[in-house]
Amino acid sequence: MKRLAIIIAATLALGTGVAAADVFVRVAPPQPREHTVHQRAGFVWVTGNWQWNGRQHVWVPGHWERERAGHVWVDGAWYQDGNGWRWRDGRWDRRRDDAVWVAGHWDRRGGRLVWVDGRWDRDRFDRDRRDRDRRDRAHDHRRDDRRDRDRRGRGRR
Repeated sequence: MKRLAIIIAATLALGTGVAAADVFVRVAPPQPREHTVHQRAGFVWVTGNWQWNGRQHVWVPGHWERERAGHVWVDGAWYQDGNGWRWRDGRWDRRRDDAVWVAGHWDRRGGRLVWVDGRWDRDRFDRDRRDRDRRDRAHDHRRDDRRDRDRRGRGRR
């Protein structure tokens, strides 16, 4: 029995992140703390959040997690559920080649903060790809113009 408890504890500690817990409270979490984080190569920022300790919400600061190839981090979040609030743990989602991940975020609606879940957005992926292609074509045209100017300039010397 003791050996089984050690195996379970080790499994949880080794990398699946925090064990999923279904937390439901009637007390709304405080507004999230705002902070600026600069990108760090090879790492993903896990945003800090308010957690319920059984009596009150306590702030858990954000931290860096090593990137996982082919995955994107989805932050945990509180969302309103009936007459209370439910916590959804953060998780790693498999990265998609046909869409862009739009991270979950707090949005002010009707004078209060509402959590907007992260989602995969194919339209934004298509829009970003079109914009990138347009910039590349414009860059190619500028390069062609410079090459033509260089050729014309050489002929005059």
